[in-house]
Amino acid sequence: MIRYDSLDQLLREQPGTVIQRIAQAYAQAPTLPVGPAFSIGDSLTYRIRAAHDDSQLLVARRDYAISYLPLDDEVILTVGQVGELECVRRYDDTTDTQLFRPTPASELEQYRIGVGEVAMIAGDEAVRVIATNGRYLQVHSSRGGAQLAHT
Repeated sequence: MIRYDSLDQLLREQPGTVIQRIAQAYAQAPTLPVGPAFSIGDSLTYRIRAAHDDSQLLVARRDYAISYLPLDDEVILTVGQVGELECVRRYDDTTDTQLFRPTPASELEQYRIGVGEVAMIAGDEAVRVIATNGRYLQVHSSRGGAQLAHT
């Protein structure tokens, strides 16, 4: 996982269409309802969420990077390397997801992402939101031909 102190830092360090679209989604976020998915072009989908995941499963994506941008309060993420996790649902290319659960040997990291910060999950990582008291923007952006620096 890579953390940016601000969206401005992300825009400076990784300029490009996908990152500009993340900024567009973030600008729209305060006016959007919790739940429904929205898209910008064919490379980015996003939604406002306001809950953590009770399932204990971590999700990984292959074709789309996952980013988290807290809006009201911090978001606490658990992140693990997919190679250290037990696969509980094989990769599904219709949803671009694969589900994992930790094993006793898994080394999971917890991150507190504050309002204004950006967390981007690498292609070899799986993630779960374990706590939040506010709304956050969850973005799925195409890895496509222009790879994000950490993937």
